[in-house]
Amino acid sequence: NVVLGHADAAEMCWVWQGEKISPAERGYYRWLNVGQKLPVVGGTDKMANNRVVGGSRTYARLREGEEFTYENWCQAVRRGSTFASTGAVIDLKVDGKLMGEEVHLPGNGGTVEVEAVAESVWPLSGIELIVNGEEVAREVAQEGERRIEIKFKLKTELSCWVVARCWGPHFTDAGPVMAHSSPVYIDVGKRCAFVPTEGNYLLTHMEGGIAWAEKLGVFRDESVRTRLIRLFRQAQDELRRRVE
Repeated sequence: NVVLGHADAAEMCWVWQGEKISPAERGYYRWLNVGQKLPVVGGTDKMANNRVVGGSRTYARLREGEEFTYENWCQAVRRGSTFASTGAVIDLKVDGKLMGEEVHLPGNGGTVEVEAVAESVWPLSGIELIVNGEEVAREVAQEGERRIEIKFKLKTELSCWVVARCWGPHFTDAGPVMAHSSPVYIDVGKRCAFVPTEGNYLLTHMEGGIAWAEKLGVFRDESVRTRLIRLFRQAQDELRRRVE
């Protein structure tokens, strides 16, 4: 569904781990690393009495002068003008471009100015910038500091994406105080970011789904089995197209 463009965003739910990048974040980065333009959102279900609805949430930035309506909020999510949070707020700009937007560089790449700022009613511990799944810069907060910012000159010869994340020592219902931005995408020479090892992983993962559907899955209607396998094949074809 993600590869075929059927998903509006990826939920970062309630699995925050603070300074340590969580498996959920790693999984999200994997999709970005195969050229997917995929916003981040947050959310919680009422899974138990110790789970507060809204412990993890989504913030979306409306356009200047735009009326605050549900439809406009949905469109802001689709644009990727979002961050997921358990209490902190975060903002990210790359050469003045906002979350969800694209920076276009010539075929030989270039250097861009990255700025991020985080604020919280509870103290923060740090803020960092992630590029293609790897930490490239970090700023550590002074004890008790509730606002922290980072500036970094990023030089790149290849297409990539940039996100910002922050965390703090205070624990909420959804884990440590955190916020995670949607990406700003940097396209070099009109190409999207693509990490071959991530593409190969997802191709293999999808092959496992096909094998399950062909040999193990029980379907009341064989047309459903056929449709599922066809969707996997279409997604694999799209990934191979990006590799080429």
